[in-house]
Amino acid sequence: MRAPAHARSGGAFALGALAGGAAAAAVARRRGRRAQDRAELERALRSARDTAGAFRSVIDAAPDPIALLDATGTVRVENPAMRRVRLAVERTAGPEGFRRAFRVEGSGPALEVRDEVQLLGRNALYARYVGPVRDTRGELVGRLVVLRDVTGEREADRLKDEFFALVSHEFRTPLTSVIGYVELVLDDPEQPVADEHRHFLSVVDRNATRLLRLVGDLLFAAQVEAGRLQLEVRDLDLAAVARDALEAARPVAEDRGIVLAADIADLPTCRGDHDRLGQVLDNLVSNALKFTDVGGTVEVRVAGEGDTAVIEVSDSGPGIPPEEQHRLFERFFRATTATSRAIPGVGLGLTIVRAIVEAHGGNVTVDSAHGEGATFRVELPLAFAEPGEDATRGGSGIAL
Repeated sequence: MRAPAHARSGGAFALGALAGGAAAAAVARRRGRRAQDRAELERALRSARDTAGAFRSVIDAAPDPIALLDATGTVRVENPAMRRVRLAVERTAGPEGFRRAFRVEGSGPALEVRDEVQLLGRNALYARYVGPVRDTRGELVGRLVVLRDVTGEREADRLKDEFFALVSHEFRTPLTSVIGYVELVLDDPEQPVADEHRHFLSVVDRNATRLLRLVGDLLFAAQVEAGRLQLEVRDLDLAAVARDALEAARPVAEDRGIVLAADIADLPTCRGDHDRLGQVLDNLVSNALKFTDVGGTVEVRVAGEGDTAVIEVSDSGPGIPPEEQHRLFERFFRATTATSRAIPGVGLGLTIVRAIVEAHGGNVTVDSAHGEGATFRVELPLAFAEPGEDATRGGSGIAL
C-alpha cells in the first residue's frame, strides 16, 4: 500500500535536511582545519621571523666584520662592522675593488680559505676566513666572509721580536768576551790554574756557552719572524752532515748511558745550507737525548725516497701527549713532558728546525704516543731550488 503523498514529501524533506546538515558540518570542519592550518602557518612564520631576527641581531652585534657574498662577490648580507670596511675600501678602490679584495685566487667556491689581508682604505691587517654557505638541499648559495683585526697582535709580535733581537745582540758581545777570557785563563801554560779554580772556571765556561747558544737561538727566531732568514746554499753530503751531528752528540750519549744508533745511507749530492741543516740535526738529536732516560736509545736514520731525502730521529723517551703535538713547533712552547721532568730549554729548538726545513722547501712532522717515545721526520728535496724572487717562503698575507 503506497504512503500518502504528504508523508512521502515529509520524508524527503527530512533526508534533505539531514544531508544538508552533514554538508554544513563537513564545511565547518574544513573551515576549522583551514583555520588551524593557518594558525600553525602563522606561528611557524612568526617563529621563523623571530629566529631570523635573532640571527640578524647576533650578526649585527658581532664586533668582527661578517658578510655573505654571492658568486660575483656582491654583498648580500653584511653587519655594520663589515659595512664600515666595505665603504672604506670602496672610497679608495670602488665597488670592484671590494669584490676583488675577497676574490680568493686558486680556490673553488666550495673551499675554505684562511689567510691574512691588508685592505686599501683600511690601515689594518685582517685575519680572513672565507667558506661556503649551503641551503637545506646542499646547494651553494654564497660565501661567508669573516674578518678579524689582528693589527695589534702583529704589532705586539713585531715589538717582541725587536726586543728579543736587541737584548740578544747586547748579550752576545759580553758573553763572547767572557768565554774567550775564560779559555785564555784555562789554557795559559805559563800560569797553570789550580784544580779547584779550574773546576769553577769550567762551570763559568759551560754556562756562558749555554747562554750564548740561547742568545743565538733568540736572534735566529727573530730573523725568521722578520723574514730575514738567509741560506748559504752549496753542494753538500747530507749523510756526512748526519754523521757529524752523531759524533758531536756521542760524548753526551755515552755520559748518560744512552745508546746512540745510526742507519745512514749514502745519498746523491744535494744542495742546501750545510750549517743550517747541521743545526737541524743537532737540535733533533740533542732534543732526543734530553728526553731519553738512562739505558734508552736514540736512533738517527737517513735514506732516500725518490727525489726526497728523509731524516728520522727517534727516541725511547716519554712521548708527547696527542693534544700537544700540534703546538710543538710554536715559539716558546714546552710540552708537559718537558716541564714535569724539569728538562732545560726555552722552546725554540723545534721552531728553528721547522724554519730551516721549510726554507729548504721541505717539511717536518712528528709521530708519537704518550709513553712510547717520539719520531721526528724531516723530508727535504734533493733538487733544492735556491730562493729567488718567486720563492719567498712564509707569510700568506695579501695586500690589495
